[in-house]
Amino acid sequence: MIATYVIIDADDLSSVTGWGGVTVLPQSPDGLRWNWHPEGTKTIINFRASDPTPSFLEGKTQYTHAEILEIVNEEEWTPPDIFPG
Repeated sequence: MIATYVIIDADDLSSVTGWGGVTVLPQSPDGLRWNWHPEGTKTIINFRASDPTPSFLEGKTQYTHAEILEIVNEEEWTPPDIFPG
């Protein structure tokens, strides 16, 4: 599946519809990836690139798989080192 990714604020999570894997992935809010710095203020959701953009994501920046991989490798999305040196 080729996907389109969108970063949303935690406050916008209540506007997400289509849980269940039909339109929006992951299949439930429990599978979301959250940022670390500052913790839990943003999350990433995705939908099939072949599907139309869900209305609650219209106007938000959309990323390809390669673009989102670059973003999640930034400090904001990288977990703190739990086993220092």
